[in-house]
Amino acid sequence: RRCFRFFLFLFFLVYVFSDTSVFFILMFWRLPFRPTSSLDATIARTDVTLFNVMDDEDIIQEGKTQNPKLCDFISIPENLLALVKLITKFPSEEMEEKIRYKYPNIACELLISNMGNISEVLLNEYFELLTSFLDVSPPLNPLFSSFNCKVLNFLCKNKPG
Repeated sequence: RRCFRFFLFLFFLVYVFSDTSVFFILMFWRLPFRPTSSLDATIARTDVTLFNVMDDEDIIQEGKTQNPKLCDFISIPENLLALVKLITKFPSEEMEEKIRYKYPNIACELLISNMGNISEVLLNEYFELLTSFLDVSPPLNPLFSSFNCKVLNFLCKNKPG
């Protein structure tokens, strides 16, 4: 609803004002203005962990919009490795469901959100780890297979070069 009002407002501006006025108004909206999110505050903490960041309710949306702080945080090799391990290693049954299902789902969505040069790093450094889920004795876990297939499909479609 808010988005509809915004586009209605822009349409009104285009209709009422001359072309030069609309140019300056639209130029203002193209500035890299983003309201700060709770995720930015979480990442700014000194004792933040990957799981603290993944607990944020807007993490997937922030990943899809390529939040620069999130891109930098995910690009840290330890965090990227942890995300890959979340979708390749099936956790034990004793772990709570949040760890077994929520975190791997978020990890998959972050890995396919096309942030920075993550796809290039995944292809060059973590490809063998991504395909290691095939080495597990049958039957494969369908949920984790779907996570891996999503990431591998994304990497094939967006292969650099």
